[in-house]
Amino acid sequence: MATTSPPLDPGSAARHRRRARRLAVGIAFLPVAVALPGHQAAPPIVTSQTSVTAIELPVEVHRGSAPVRGLGAEHFEVWEDGRRLPIVGVEVIDLTLPAAAPGPASPAIAASPPTQAGRRHVLLLFDLGFTEQHRLLRTLVGARTVVAGGLHRSDLVGVALFLPRGEIALLQTFTSDRSATDATLAALEAAIRGDAPGPSGDAAADPLQLTGLGLAALATQARVLTGDNVYWQALDDLLFAGSAGGGKGGFLTANILAHSGEVVQYEVEESRRSRARAMGRGITALEQALRAVEGRKYLLLFSQGFELGAKPARGNAGSAGHFSSTLVGELQRTVDGLRRSGWVVHAIDASGTEGSMLQPQEALFFLAEETGGQLVTNSNDFGEALARGLAPSGYAYLLTVQVTDLPADGSYHPVEVRLAQRQRGVEVHHRPGYHAPRPLAEREEVDWATEAAQLLTSSEERDELGLRAVAVPFAAGAAGAARVPVVVEVPGGGLVDGRGVVSLELFGYAFDAAGAARDHFAAIASLDPDKVGARLAGGGLRFLGALDLPPGSYHLRLLARDRGAGRVSVITVPLVVPAAGAVGLHQAQALFVPRPDDPWLVVRGGDADLTLHGRALVPSLEGAVPRSGEADLVLVGHGLDAGGASMAARILDLDGAPTGDGRLELLGMAPGSEGEPDLLVGRLHAGALAAGTYQLELRWSTPGKVTVTRQPFRVEGTTG
Repeated sequence: MATTSPPLDPGSAARHRRRARRLAVGIAFLPVAVALPGHQAAPPIVTSQTSVTAIELPVEVHRGSAPVRGLGAEHFEVWEDGRRLPIVGVEVIDLTLPAAAPGPASPAIAASPPTQAGRRHVLLLFDLGFTEQHRLLRTLVGARTVVAGGLHRSDLVGVALFLPRGEIALLQTFTSDRSATDATLAALEAAIRGDAPGPSGDAAADPLQLTGLGLAALATQARVLTGDNVYWQALDDLLFAGSAGGGKGGFLTANILAHSGEVVQYEVEESRRSRARAMGRGITALEQALRAVEGRKYLLLFSQGFELGAKPARGNAGSAGHFSSTLVGELQRTVDGLRRSGWVVHAIDASGTEGSMLQPQEALFFLAEETGGQLVTNSNDFGEALARGLAPSGYAYLLTVQVTDLPADGSYHPVEVRLAQRQRGVEVHHRPGYHAPRPLAEREEVDWATEAAQLLTSSEERDELGLRAVAVPFAAGAAGAARVPVVVEVPGGGLVDGRGVVSLELFGYAFDAAGAARDHFAAIASLDPDKVGARLAGGGLRFLGALDLPPGSYHLRLLARDRGAGRVSVITVPLVVPAAGAVGLHQAQALFVPRPDDPWLVVRGGDADLTLHGRALVPSLEGAVPRSGEADLVLVGHGLDAGGASMAARILDLDGAPTGDGRLELLGMAPGSEGEPDLLVGRLHAGALAAGTYQLELRWSTPGKVTVTRQPFRVEGTTG
């Protein structure tokens, strides 16, 4: 059963020492809403449409410190405002099992990758406002160790900074790319050390912050201010050195420093309180900005911390400090928001084993305790401590429940998850509620970017825009990288719906087998239907981007999004970049040559182009052939002219059945050079095919290998 905590009681020191563990884990919305017939009431009988939203709710069940395994939907109940929500699905998240692998060598019991709502999202937040430079550097070394080997392979990691001026900067969006995270942490470490930045490179232009930032992008954000009382520091140094008791001069110096410290202490304390309040507001803003993040969310705060009240005057050093009720109230609102959004805070005292000699860790303990996390103090082994903190989340259940008529207004809805039959000593941990989706018009830029990053790093596939794409890899040269032009089409018929200017954005990221984002491209197109509506209706938007990739296998994740309507397509295109001189057939496909009256709008990303054998081409991915007419096309691939290679073509209907009509005529062939793919020029004849959509099937055969591709095309005209 979920529990919440009352505001901090300044007089209750015992409650501060409590280490009861309360977990808050995330709720996520499935990106679909299903329309179901409404219930009929009598009398009168009313027919209506009821919207049903699916919500995914991670839940942990423990007996002591051990997870309770083997539960199903029948073992849970989910309640909201006195009504029981139907549970329509349960997924088990077990991060202790080996990963599933294809083939007979797979283990008998293996774990499939968790869905996005079940994955752990770990945000590393480094405090530059209250942490000394040498201690911050030590935490960065520890954080890099945690990222390298202390997390599950399915965990997503982000990086953020609290800056002395009261802002929190998000440096890296959640990604599974450990090399990108390490690059960002290494750059931050170098910036704090004062290293001079080199060229910024392409990483700074990453719109979704998935590939890691270089030193140049961080140089202006690496300033460290502690705000300490320099007079008292000097006095402490003097006393530590034994100079104060060494004679009249030392005694007078100590008195002068102590008096000066008393004079400025109020301003110093007020400055620290101001920054403490700024940190609370910054974390609140971060929580609100990342509220749409699906999954289980853990905030790892690396900081020396700050006291919740002012330090006592040096003359009253033996008395207890007083709490600032304003600061405590603001931090209480911060942790309330964190709990509601599913965040668990693990606070890591950057003082390490020196923590007991420095200021009290009231605020760090408060943030961790109130969100169900842990305070790691008096330890220099951050990785081991964090592994203990994250261990209980290694086994969980992902409940999918249905909520009817949920308005898209961002409102908060409390829920309670229970066991259908309560058991002694068993605890159910979940977050106390969920937020409804925000209206599209009220979403912040960071909301859009976070959603895009989540979709691209997940395994989700959906196509609400009719997205089509093809990649044409060149072979890698001596420099080790190859140019890979990418053509993406978004049909325009559904974009023009009378709502004014259409804002369409496109992202493409190439991930290698280890999950690292090796290159990317992006574009945003603003389309005015009054000017280009006819071309959109007759065609759509054709985008040409480019990647630079070394030889290897990749999965190219493509995301197209219509912000105004909220429609999204996210697809995966398999991609193989051959090495120079590679033997065999690679990436064979057909590209149609657009007709002179082609209505499609073309957008180029940067210097992207597709030049094949001296001819620039922006091909059509769904060819259009006049009825009883013909259309030109090119067939591209590496190894088309290899010894023993052959190709057979036939026309199929949408069900895959041969049509018995239409034919492909081959006109000529040109082998590639300097990394270019080989090129076959052909002409597709419609023959007696009726108007409609068909598939051109190409069966490429080389010794020991057969590759089959199917390319859609339309026969235009009427059937009458």
